[in-house]
Amino acid sequence: MRKGMLAGALTMASMLGGLMVPGAALASEYCDPRTRVVTKKAGSYFLPSATRYKDGPGGTITASVTRSGTITGTVNGSMEVGLAAVVASAKSTINGSISGSVAVTTGHTYTRDIAPRKYGTLTYGSWGYKATWAKVRTYSNCNQRTLGSGTAKLPTRAVGWKYTESSS
Repeated sequence: MRKGMLAGALTMASMLGGLMVPGAALASEYCDPRTRVVTKKAGSYFLPSATRYKDGPGGTITASVTRSGTITGTVNGSMEVGLAAVVASAKSTINGSISGSVAVTTGHTYTRDIAPRKYGTLTYGSWGYKATWAKVRTYSNCNQRTLGSGTAKLPTRAVGWKYTESSS
């Protein structure tokens, strides 16, 4: 049945003097022309604040958040796209708690043993996401064109300490 339909469509196209390309949109197909930012989840990402403590070698490290600050998302790529546009897209496709910035509040204490002969570092920040984004233009004939793309580091309201160890 499909062969017959394709033959009929090709015959109709040739009678009308047009060229029919398999997979191409029909002349009657219409899409709303628009430009939008599309995001895809790339994975969890830690966005550090300026609060960082280092201690060692060995022993125990304890730190408390004693001041407040703001962690702001960043957007990088092949063209200028506003953080607000990427955040709006990411809220619906990645996680509803994503925001353009997040306030770090006081009152969080963390204690950790440091391995012998190692240095421990505690960094306070937001457990957010690193996502890819693309600015896409849809035309009335339903064709799409990517205008630019890049990555964004997006904080969430989930904040806390990240611990790392090193030899120096």
